Amino acid sequence: MDERVLKNLFKKIEQTEEFKTVNPLITDVFYTLYMRYKRTFSAIFVIKNSSDKDVTYTESLPLYRVLLETLFHFSYVISELDSPEEIQKGYEALTKNSHKRIASKQRNLQNKGKIVNDFLSSVEEDFKLPKEYSFLDDPLKLANKTGKIDVFRNQYTVLNSFVHFNPSTFINYGEFENGKFKYNLKPSFDENTIYRQVFALTVAMIIELISFLKVAELDNEVEVIVKQVLKSYEPVN
Repeated sequence: MDERVLKNLFKKIEQTEEFKTVNPLITDVFYTLYMRYKRTFSAIFVIKNSSDKDVTYTESLPLYRVLLETLFHFSYVISELDSPEEIQKGYEALTKNSHKRIASKQRNLQNKGKIVNDFLSSVEEDFKLPKEYSFLDDPLKLANKTGKIDVFRNQYTVLNSFVHFNPSTFINYGEFENGKFKYNLKPSFDENTIYRQVFALTVAMIIELISFLKVAELDNEVEVIVKQVLKSYEPVN
């Protein structure tokens, strides 16, 4: 599977009038999530295609988790087409909550400077994320709300140890051989499976996006790609 096929499809989507005229109430979050997904997808395949022997597929796994979390948010946004005001309010609340967290870590800094002080003065210290939007700050709840709970359980959670470091995480990067640990030996994940999953996930994301935008002229092209993905999962005789 060649990632350039999907990159080309992204370009075609971006050229459509439907993509350029998304409801103004959700443009900030919509285009931010779209670009975050697209750029993370590209970064994963930059790693895959790297000629540096010290760069292996394991370096792409944290990005894979970023891709999944972005997908959960993106799926929510494009599934709430009839409630743009709610999307806007929800992500404004999520932003305020994020700023409050950042500010709490910066208040005790010395020599903050004007930029930090201006930021701190703009933050609502007593802000609380409304209960109705709390799912936006919880990947599990967000995955459940968007019908992707299986993706969360089977893909997102297993990547935790590649994101959050502790002294035992080194075992993700190799295997023991004759009592000695060797990096990049017999990886616990199958490299080809990982990239097939990323490719298939992105095809599913594009299908959701095209359905949201109602870009019927790309349906046939997507159908061909879907058949290619399904064929890649067929067992070899």
